[in-house]
Amino acid sequence: MFLCENKMAIYYFSHFKHIAIPFIKLIIKNNHLENAMKKDNNAYTI
Repeated sequence: MFLCENKMAIYYFSHFKHIAIPFIKLIIKNNHLENAMKKDNNAYTI
C-alpha cells in the first residue's frame, strides 16, 4: 500500500515538475517585465 502511494506521488511529482517549472519561469519573466516597465515609466516621468 505504502509503495503504491509512493509510486503515485513520484509519478505526479515528475509530471507536476514538467508543468510547474515553465509556469514558474513564466511568472518570473512577467515580474521582470513589470519591473522593467515600472522603471521605464519612472524614467519617463522624471
